[in-house]
Amino acid sequence: SIYYPKEVEINDLIHLEILSNKLKNLGGDDEDRQYLSMPNLQILKIPCYENLFKIKELPQGLIKLSIQGGQFKNLIEWGVIPGSVQTLEIVKIAGLTRLPDNKYMEIWFASLQELNLSGNDLSSWTNLIQFLPFTHLKTLRLEDNNMLLFERGVKDRERLEPELRTLLMTAIPSLDSVTL
Repeated sequence: SIYYPKEVEINDLIHLEILSNKLKNLGGDDEDRQYLSMPNLQILKIPCYENLFKIKELPQGLIKLSIQGGQFKNLIEWGVIPGSVQTLEIVKIAGLTRLPDNKYMEIWFASLQELNLSGNDLSSWTNLIQFLPFTHLKTLRLEDNNMLLFERGVKDRERLEPELRTLLMTAIPSLDSVTL
């Protein structure tokens, strides 16, 4: 027999995954400000839907945030991401060419251990290096970004990729894994 709980409270949610749908709103509206009132939420996987940028508060206990697909203009503000996040995936966001130039990123992302920025339009190594001096970062994924497109093609990439990996691991000594 299958047991079905009588009632599931939204406040009890620990893991929420909403992908591949036509989501327009997540959370409550308060004069064009959205918030998630799920205090126990630890894992959130959502698409970069058209009103995501309106979210001004995420649960403080969040440890994994995954935002996939959509447009940069809809992306949540970086400062809204709680410092408790250990795994951050911002993947396949059209128009995401640069990361924030904010000297407080390391404080905001004090717990960050895994960062996946694959499939975006990132185009500046300098911007990436300035964004990344996180002391606890262990895993970095950057596949399919414009900055990895080399003028001379595959031979250029084969020659330069190990040097870029070494540069990143030198800039961030805590890194164990870099995927280009």
